[in-house]
Amino acid sequence: MISRKTITSKLMACCGVMLVLTLALAYSSFVTFRSLGGQLKEAVTSEAAKISLAGALGEAICDLLSLERGIVLAAGDHEQAAQLDREFQGKFGEAVEALKGLQPLLETPVERQTAALADEGLREWETVHRD
Repeated sequence: MISRKTITSKLMACCGVMLVLTLALAYSSFVTFRSLGGQLKEAVTSEAAKISLAGALGEAICDLLSLERGIVLAAGDHEQAAQLDREFQGKFGEAVEALKGLQPLLETPVERQTAALADEGLREWETVHRD
């Protein structure tokens, strides 16, 4: 059977098919990149929040250590010791809040175990501080 189509019509058909396939591939890539962008933004936001809260917790613990030393050094000056104790209680509350904010963001068992150890350490520290 002899084809009645000319070479021009065959080339035009091939170009049309290639154009349609190129547009389909471009649309597929666009949808994929848009979805990946959203997932990346969510992951970065979550990690940034974790890092921020972990930093706040570390800062609060360092402040607690320095306030505890200050209370020991100011043992003779009851007014100064009481002021440092009030600051200690405030910083302790900040540390507990940072740890509570961090809990829902933790994903791995190691992260959860570390947070549990930090919580246990804070509770023990509070008990020792009160004594």
